[in-house]
Amino acid sequence: MTGGLGPSAAARRNPGHTIAISHAAETWVATLGDLEIARSDQALLLSEAGYSPVVYFPPEDVRTESLLPSNTSTHCPFKGDASNWAAEVDGTPTDVGWYYPATFDEVSAIAGYVAFYKGRVFVRASEPTG
Repeated sequence: MTGGLGPSAAARRNPGHTIAISHAAETWVATLGDLEIARSDQALLLSEAGYSPVVYFPPEDVRTESLLPSNTSTHCPFKGDASNWAAEVDGTPTDVGWYYPATFDEVSAIAGYVAFYKGRVFVRASEPTG
């Protein structure tokens, strides 16, 4: 899969701003209140200079039927333009996650993957079964 946006000009201008993407060991779970909205053993871990690591879930492992498309978006000069997912929180649609439909080449592995806003969705490694 290619990013689709070409190389990031911001990455060229800021070579010290590193982004590393790796397979997130273990099975990861995202919950919104009591509702499990994602579970995956194929999640990716994105570590970006100056930020806490973020777990990105493959789209097929996210229960998008429990989410609402959002009209809001954000821009990252290192990753691209993100679209948001929302959920009803206390009766109000609230952005709870984001994904990059297309990315800069350097981070193409996360294109389409979904991450969740800390403090709105609880993301954790799953308890071992057995």
